[in-house]
Amino acid sequence: MTLNRISSWFFRPLKLDFIGDVHGYADELEALLVKMGYQYINNVWMHPVNKAVFVGDFINRGPNNRRVIEIIKNMVDNQKGYAILGNHEINAISYFTLKNNGQPIKIPGSSNKRFLDKIKAEYKNDLNTFEKRLKWLRKLPLFYDFGDVRVVHAYWSDYNINLIKGAMPKGKLTKKLLKEINKGVTEVSKAILQTTRGVEFCFPVNMIVTDINKNRKINFRIKWWQSPYNKTYEELKFETKSHLPNIIIPNNIITPYEIYPKDSPPVFIGHYCMNNKQLIQNNNICCVDSCIANNGKLTAYRWIGEKHLKKENLVSVKRIKK
Repeated sequence: MTLNRISSWFFRPLKLDFIGDVHGYADELEALLVKMGYQYINNVWMHPVNKAVFVGDFINRGPNNRRVIEIIKNMVDNQKGYAILGNHEINAISYFTLKNNGQPIKIPGSSNKRFLDKIKAEYKNDLNTFEKRLKWLRKLPLFYDFGDVRVVHAYWSDYNINLIKGAMPKGKLTKKLLKEINKGVTEVSKAILQTTRGVEFCFPVNMIVTDINKNRKINFRIKWWQSPYNKTYEELKFETKSHLPNIIIPNNIITPYEIYPKDSPPVFIGHYCMNNKQLIQNNNICCVDSCIANNGKLTAYRWIGEKHLKKENLVSVKRIKK
């Protein structure tokens, strides 16, 4: 039985709660767990039947990253939950893991660096624990295939998943692989980047598109379960921060990708910061990231074995005002 694919017969008696991007909001995470009937027993949040599945991006942005990590680690270590990596965890690991010359594998941009430095500052009196948590993060998988249901941070592609399995036979992000990911030129690195960031198309060089802050956009995230042909930019986009042109996407900017089939098992994702009305995109596609870091909500989907996902299985809590 491998780390990333677990026999479906083993999980049929269980119910899985897929929890969206927490982004360091520990109070909201605990409120959501309480709302779903979890109890805090012997330093571990647990449910008598359900297990939580964290879809990645549980750190960065919010005020209590250390507490969130402890909550999730204790659940995972005590077999009360599962967790996968998102792009924010990979960014943190790449920044805080040093090369032989003592420099970070990747130095992020100034905004992300500021957020990541705040995470380390939460461990300022206990850097030994900080190093241990980094090592724990590096051992988390990039996906789970439970047989009847799947979870990945941003994009499920069978081709990419198989590449990742081959690159991580021991289920760990090695320094060599981290360097490869951040160069982004090999097939494996592209597979990991798509898995954690999604599929993106670039705009033509002569097209000027801006976001809600009037910053120019050079690319956009797409609905990877749909064919891109004969669709407008607005129809194919998978993001809520911009309105895109209602013109047909030219074939010359379309990069081939694996379309997720309608008859494949339900797959849960985070990453995309959708509002609650848009979380279930298809019968078998659900994004549980409802923008907690942008004054939105923290959301979970309570999966009980259904093949067609239902809105009534979503449960959310609002940001807690301080």
